[in-house]
Amino acid sequence: MPMGQENDSSNQQVGYLFFELEINLHFYIDLFQYLR
Repeated sequence: MPMGQENDSSNQQVGYLFFELEINLHFYIDLFQYLR
């Protein structure tokens, strides 16, 4: 397997992880403001 392909897939994984984290963050912020 070429090095570039492997690197690309790992970059996609990291991007997806940050995407999930950001969604969770916004959800918790909204929840916190609602409860306050």
